[in-house]
Amino acid sequence: MSVVISGALTDGAGIPMSGCQIILKSRVNTSEVVMRTRADVVTGNNGEYSFEAQVGKYCVYLKRDWRDEY
Repeated sequence: MSVVISGALTDGAGIPMSGCQIILKSRVNTSEVVMRTRADVVTGNNGEYSFEAQVGKYCVYLKRDWRDEY
């Protein structure tokens, strides 16, 4: 059974965080989890994100490229 996890990522001041990678890593791997779970997404302009994942226990990691664009 899969579920959709969605929302908007914001900083401590409530400002949307766009371009941030959200990564799901399963704490217990099964073939069902590995084959049917999208492992990562990048937040949209308003910090929005959406995952489809199998029911289970996951660790959530955030990654953002803080380098200036040239």
